[in-house]
Amino acid sequence: MTRSSIIGLLSLIAVPACAQNLILDSVPAIQLSTSSTQSAVQIDPATGNVTVRSQVGNLTSCTGSAPSPPVINTFQPNVSSVTPNSPFSLSWTSTNATSCSPSLGTTTWGGLGTLPTNGTQPLTAPASTGNITFRLTCTNGTSSVSRDTTIEVSSGGGGGNCTPPVPTINEATWSGIFNGQPFPLNNPTTINISSGAIEAISFVASGSIQPFGFFTSQGAALGNVRASISTVRGCFTAASLGSNCLQDFQNQVGLSWQAGGSSAVACVLNVGTTYYLNLQGDAACGNCTREFDSQVQPDGG
Repeated sequence: MTRSSIIGLLSLIAVPACAQNLILDSVPAIQLSTSSTQSAVQIDPATGNVTVRSQVGNLTSCTGSAPSPPVINTFQPNVSSVTPNSPFSLSWTSTNATSCSPSLGTTTWGGLGTLPTNGTQPLTAPASTGNITFRLTCTNGTSSVSRDTTIEVSSGGGGGNCTPPVPTINEATWSGIFNGQPFPLNNPTTINISSGAIEAISFVASGSIQPFGFFTSQGAALGNVRASISTVRGCFTAASLGSNCLQDFQNQVGLSWQAGGSSAVACVLNVGTTYYLNLQGDAACGNCTREFDSQVQPDGG
């Protein structure tokens, strides 16, 4: 007998004295076991095996293929960090699943109900800062699997949903540019800047030396330069950056930063997070140079 015939056509007929018959198409009625300790018909939900125990002691098993367990292949945000109240999205793909459901994360995510097995969901970051963990659970009706992903909501730097204005980005480290000094220390140095490329200088925000500092350049006769601090390379989009983290084109660049806390005048950075100091010249700058300096102060902004 086949598993489908048992599942599709199985009927148990109760008669006096608790005797039961198993009736299948084209098969004589089978008198089932009346044992009070073992089920006469048992289906293993994990394997799909069907076991029938008859009154004459026969044991008949019909084995079907167990469904493949669901797998969440990907589940991730489109950016790793966003500023408060900024848009972002979560995308996921799965196999062997019939539906998915959200949990944890924001109230909006957790209240979406049943989700498709593959999809993208636009969301908005909350007003508060910090890391938010989102969970996705997918099921095939028999078994389920869950996967978590995290996004950082940061008032400093930012850069979520940000596209660099030019494709060429020259990436360097803070110590590589400032002659071996770690952030925020420096040896004043000259940096070549152009309109056709972005200089992205990476550093890890540290509050171990002084909590407040600023980054400046000397003025020059040729062209203007803009600067930003972001968690992604090459971001100059004001809506994607934190407050005070962008200075648009000027002859002399100046950006203040603060490690932790809040500030009305400085770009607030989360201690331990990697950021980029982005520099780009305007068309008049072409390929120009600026001497840059970084300083720290004991008092915040």
